[in-house]
Amino acid sequence: MTSYNFADATPRFVDVGHSDVAVRQLGRGPDLVLVHGWPLHGATYRDLVPHLAEHFTCHIVDLPGAGLTRCRDPRAIELGRHAGTVGATIDALGIERYALFGHDSGAMITRLVAHHHGERVVASVMCNTEIPGHVPWQLLLYKAASALPLGDRVFRMLLRNRWFRGTSAAFGACFEDMQLLDGDFGDLFIQPLLDDEAALDGAMALIRNFDEDVMKGLSRIHREMKAPSLLIWGADDPFFPLSKAEQMLPQFTAGAEIEILRPGKLFVHEERPTDVARLTIPFVERSFRRPEVVAA
Repeated sequence: MTSYNFADATPRFVDVGHSDVAVRQLGRGPDLVLVHGWPLHGATYRDLVPHLAEHFTCHIVDLPGAGLTRCRDPRAIELGRHAGTVGATIDALGIERYALFGHDSGAMITRLVAHHHGERVVASVMCNTEIPGHVPWQLLLYKAASALPLGDRVFRMLLRNRWFRGTSAAFGACFEDMQLLDGDFGDLFIQPLLDDEAALDGAMALIRNFDEDVMKGLSRIHREMKAPSLLIWGADDPFFPLSKAEQMLPQFTAGAEIEILRPGKLFVHEERPTDVARLTIPFVERSFRRPEVVAA
């Protein structure tokens, strides 16, 4: 068995006009494109990808404003434009038929990509993500703070406080085991927000540019997506409640199913990567074997 290590993957930079998008590739087999959520970057899949890469060629994207991607236009850091960026990156890589994996806002982006690329997408897997008709109070809080003078700096000041990091307004909504904040997660995602102006600016730009109309239009997107969907949900997520996730399942006219992980919160892919891989692999493999996909 080949051992795949995320840290060993050298990023390739894809010029999409406003950004040079960093993409790491690992694995073998059918193509699987992974898109991260907020305020993360592609390394959030560092423990998940080694499992997936045994079955799929994984393409892990850093969105503009995050990770190693070099963004030349802050206006590009917006959900709708992120979808265009991911689509353009996939086209530039020459990927024709593929599956998508997204988490949090990354899964909102992958749904927009799946809608745009239609039958090129064979499966969509999403973890704890936006729900039509539900706006988390945390998002409203972040958006209000980002509009204030020096709002970015206030957010950084709060993030320096260990007590705040553990509240439901911050990473208390993300993890069952808060000790994970002191490991590589903290080094990869929290410390850059405290030390790196570009990392903080990129994260807050997405909040400032957040368009709620994109979220409101998701029910139509769900109806028009051509690929089946798998929802993997941390049962105790206070950001995107499980009960509301279950209610949106009938919107997916191409078919959708949900797998629930207990315990689990918003960042279930970080906390339980083995279980997320265990659920993802057979679903995506079955989707690639669908007769209409094989015939194409």
